[in-house]
Amino acid sequence: MEPEPLRFTATVSDEQMYTWESQALQYPQTGPQGISYFRGELNAELYVDCLLYRDEAGELVGILNRYPTAFPPHEREGDQNIWVRPDRRRQGIGTALSREATIRWPSGLFRGELPPDRGEPKLTETGARWLEGMFEKRSVGHVFPTPPDVVYDAWLDAEGMREWMCPRPAVPTHIEIDPQVDGHYRIDIDNEGVALSVTGRYVAFERPRGLVFTWHCTAWDSSAPETVVIVQLEPRDEGLTLMTIRHLMLAEELQDEYMAGWGCIAAQLEERLAQR
Repeated sequence: MEPEPLRFTATVSDEQMYTWESQALQYPQTGPQGISYFRGELNAELYVDCLLYRDEAGELVGILNRYPTAFPPHEREGDQNIWVRPDRRRQGIGTALSREATIRWPSGLFRGELPPDRGEPKLTETGARWLEGMFEKRSVGHVFPTPPDVVYDAWLDAEGMREWMCPRPAVPTHIEIDPQVDGHYRIDIDNEGVALSVTGRYVAFERPRGLVFTWHCTAWDSSAPETVVIVQLEPRDEGLTLMTIRHLMLAEELQDEYMAGWGCIAAQLEERLAQR
């Protein structure tokens, strides 16, 4: 049983989206390199959360707007819009903005989480294809002969995680977790004589449907950004659970290695649960 591929449907045409030029005029064109926050206040009660991406020269090349409250008739509470300067598209700017927004505002990370009145996510044709590309080949599925709450609890058992959390022959030597939103974790690993560590923080919990956490490995370049791991648990007939692991924002050269690693980890977790 494999996780179903995510298919996103466009609800807004590309032509209906405001242009880059119209949005960029609302912000200072130069500023600090990287992603910065800007609060766009429309009046005393309404504001927009804005993330601005500036390149190494300090020039504005990406914008993400998030609406914390509804702005009828166009924007619903929680909507996000992303623009990338036309000459800088397909360079990871939209992905970086999305990653930062996911970490800052972790709503909507689980499939089916949107309330019934929200309907489909608001996407342009370009946005739908971009999201599908983000998820493609970044998912691992595994079926457990146990209910979702049992699998979920295993992810928050630091002692038990030492038996399955690294693809063998690598083994965890020490695990510390603080299982609350914004709580940090650390996994020290011995990979056949090579010492490394994985660190991150917890972004969201929803027992027994899953959890979300960031991920960074000391084997990576120190400037590499954090990635995001989504663990989704879905009940199946006869008390089974389909666990889907999606590791987002991984560098291209790491994707095959990590997907294979998560597959091993899932099999080791099943072994651990069978011994209980």
